[in-house]
Amino acid sequence: MPAPTPSANAAIWFSADGFDPKARGINGRRVAGEGFLRGFFAHGAVDEFVSLAHRAADHAAFAAMAAECRVTRPLRAVPLHQPRQLAPVDLVFYPSPPPTVEFWRRAPYGTAAWALCGITHTTATATVMNLVFDLRSAPQMPWDALICTSNAVQQSMRTLMELAEAHLADRFPGAVMPARPLLPVIPLGVNCDDFRRDEGRGRALRDRLGIGQQDVVVATIARLTPDEKFDPLPLFLAMEMATRDIAARGGRLHLVLCGYFRNETWRPAFAEAAARLMPSVGYHLLDGTSTEERLATLSCADMFVFPIDNVQETFGLAPVEAMAAGLPVIVSDWDGMKDTVSTDAGIRVPVEMPAPATATHLSLRHLGGTDSYLQYVGQIAALTRVNVTALARALVVLGTDRDLRLKMGAAGQARARRLYDWQAVIPQIQALWAEQAAMLAHARARGGRPVAAMDPARIPVGPAPEVMFAAYPSTPHPAPRSPDPPPACGGVWRSSGCRSNLRASALCARRAHHRATGKGAGGSRRLCTGGPGWRHPGGNRRTGGPSRRCRVRYQPVAAQVSLSGRGPMTRRIIMITGAGAGIGRATARLFLAEGWEVVLLGRRTETLAETAEGHPAARIIACDVGDPGQVEAAFARLSRLDVLFNNAGISAAAAPIDEIPVERWLDVCRTNITGMFLCARAAFGLMRRQSPRGGRIINNGSISAHVPRPGSAPYTMSKHAVTGLTRTLALDGRAFDIACAQIDIGNALTDMAARFAKGVPQADGSIRAEPVMDVEHVARMVLHMASLPLEVNTPFVTIMARDMPYLGRG
Repeated sequence: MPAPTPSANAAIWFSADGFDPKARGINGRRVAGEGFLRGFFAHGAVDEFVSLAHRAADHAAFAAMAAECRVTRPLRAVPLHQPRQLAPVDLVFYPSPPPTVEFWRRAPYGTAAWALCGITHTTATATVMNLVFDLRSAPQMPWDALICTSNAVQQSMRTLMELAEAHLADRFPGAVMPARPLLPVIPLGVNCDDFRRDEGRGRALRDRLGIGQQDVVVATIARLTPDEKFDPLPLFLAMEMATRDIAARGGRLHLVLCGYFRNETWRPAFAEAAARLMPSVGYHLLDGTSTEERLATLSCADMFVFPIDNVQETFGLAPVEAMAAGLPVIVSDWDGMKDTVSTDAGIRVPVEMPAPATATHLSLRHLGGTDSYLQYVGQIAALTRVNVTALARALVVLGTDRDLRLKMGAAGQARARRLYDWQAVIPQIQALWAEQAAMLAHARARGGRPVAAMDPARIPVGPAPEVMFAAYPSTPHPAPRSPDPPPACGGVWRSSGCRSNLRASALCARRAHHRATGKGAGGSRRLCTGGPGWRHPGGNRRTGGPSRRCRVRYQPVAAQVSLSGRGPMTRRIIMITGAGAGIGRATARLFLAEGWEVVLLGRRTETLAETAEGHPAARIIACDVGDPGQVEAAFARLSRLDVLFNNAGISAAAAPIDEIPVERWLDVCRTNITGMFLCARAAFGLMRRQSPRGGRIINNGSISAHVPRPGSAPYTMSKHAVTGLTRTLALDGRAFDIACAQIDIGNALTDMAARFAKGVPQADGSIRAEPVMDVEHVARMVLHMASLPLEVNTPFVTIMARDMPYLGRG
């Protein structure tokens, strides 16, 4: 377990409703909440567990769960009305999307007092939709986060925010919205060991249900309510279509439904539908509230099916549990299952939503209260089409091929353990918390109005009585209030309303900006830079505060969302591997300064944090690029990628080939070849499937990709391999709007290249110093390549210190 750090810890906003399915009833949100907390207790790299709650009973329930999980580390209870006691913990984890009251609760302490992190579950409710809209006017900050459990959910959250911002653009023309919260994709998890197959239990269940050895068992575990979860009719039809092929091999097809009915009227409806639609199939119903029955179901099944077509579903935890049990899975190609079920672990069945404009009236009826939530999601599900023919074909393929079932089951089991066990998921969540804490530290260091505490008497959704009801009594006594002191830096001004008494430094900065941009003094906005990536208001000469007639905007430049009436600007996203030092660090900082969202990939979180410097548009993902599982998990957190700078690489000490240890050769190949391949592979797949399609991959080659240095066999061979990768991807990417290029760098001044200035072996056997160049030039070249339109490519670019040995070496 990594060493505990306060920055990677969060207080758990605890209520039994979010974490205790036994006491409050089984649903996906509570099961996931309980699983998270147990996973955090088991795998969290923290030195204490902190609960934040309203009532002593909630703190006691938190402590009871910790005791049940045999937690030996200290527990600390913080009352919700005394949030200053959170320190040294800087984050609060909320078990669902945080309601806006949590942002207003923080406001009197300052928006950088702590960061909030929530997680999505069901997103189709009116409550969640309204919450996302209200979020854009609440004091939410860029260091807050909402974990999206799938790429589909992340896209739906972005859509809600874009719609909100488009409305606000029309409502308040010219307004500038604050940065959105972080929206990382991190999956839900399971404890894979809880789902190990028990062959004895499986045989006992088969005997109890009268299932023969040659028969094929198809199982599902779900809440058996068609209006909000599981419509069985497409499955019943497909099962009957598949039964003939199973019977031809001497067996019978059986369907085991392990679940529960929230409304008992559905029980006879299921039985009648099964009898009418799949009379040739064995139909068995088990109690899904029983842990023993659920495990027995997974142990006796030959495959698992989950043909969900309901917008209530957002992730699909049951198929992951089935994968953990070693079962092949057949699922609908729907929301989170598009991420979790790979082609080697199962089969995804196509699903079609209603045609545009055919279901809009359902949203209006739900919005206006005519239809309940269950009616809303149930009617959408009734209009959603699962491809029954494809589902039947999948049942036949797996039902008639035992070897394929075993192969897919083993692949799914390995995938579940690698990506979805809490042991793999909790470090991703803690890495997000560390990223949020770094952003907090940066904001606190800068200080000023953006992080100032709000006057608790003037919170707009709950002002003090003497403020809101000042006109009620006969003799009100309003207290005068002083404005917050402004930051001592430049600002954003609109020249149409500014007085002439602006401080001289602001005027100078303004004029310099005019000269640099060529803009005149008309009504356009002027930027007086107060520091990297941030805009602040200036002050007037008399008080140092903002001019009364001057209209100001507070906004992180790199995270700005424009409300121009055409919708928000979409910030471009680049991932940089090896971002913790050298060329990667210089390039990352330049892209951040230029307004990109930058995903920093590297082995060590602390060096990545140093690169990020708390910038709100920087995302930190600790990853060993030579590890396929870590690379897959890193890219799973992205829903879109515009550019990959495939930069990570290492070298080996110069020596004749027979003196180079094989282990060192393997290390170089693991990073420079395997790592480059894995990252390019993941980026290519993401760019190919995202919408809009396409992107750019920039591989870091080297002058050594052309000519060698003495004694550099491992490094030179690896860089020649990169050239082969670049040429192949440049060719293969044409069909998918993916451009691939290579930048070959010579003697950029980084820690790795510092020895060149002191003296290195030459081809003639001498030791001579070589010229070097500022690494900033490399970063600017990468920026230029990344900024080209996708119909343009620069397959190979060489950048080097002018006088370094190149054509004459080797």
